[in-house]
This record gives sequence, C-alpha cells and structure tokens, in this order.
Amino acid sequence: MSSCENLILLEIYPASEKPIPNYESDDLIREIHKLNPSAKLVRGIEEAYDAMKEIAEDNFIFLTQGAGNTSLLAKKFKN
Repeated sequence: MSSCENLILLEIYPASEKPIPNYESDDLIREIHKLNPSAKLVRGIEEAYDAMKEIAEDNFIFLTQGAGNTSLLAKKFKN
C-alpha cells in the first residue's frame, strides 16, 4: 500500500463478531498514513464513488477488495 498512487479505504466494520478494540477505520488509516500520507478514508460507497470519479482517467484500473457491498462500486462505474 505504500507505493499505491491513490488509495481509498472504505470503513471497516465487524460482521457478526464483536469489534476488536483499537482496530477501527480511523486506527487503520492512521497506520496507513505512516507509509502513504495521501491515502483517503471514505465513509460509504457513495463517498468512495465520488473520490474515485475525481481520479478516474482513460485506461485507469480500479482494484476493489472487501466484504459487504464493495462490488457496487464496479457496477456504478459500469453504468
């Protein structure tokens, strides 16, 4: 992640398990910023989509990973 030009992190959240103390979105982005100060934390699919539109170019590759509804991002760009 340190060499990633544009890193957009969606919030992390527990599914059915109990939250892990000191392992929340703000904690993760704080650690990522040590290696990649330009990384951005977004609060939801719409905010992620808006952030991605700002950096989108022709022949640009977006890689998404995660549980939940992250696949909605690809569908939004497809349309």
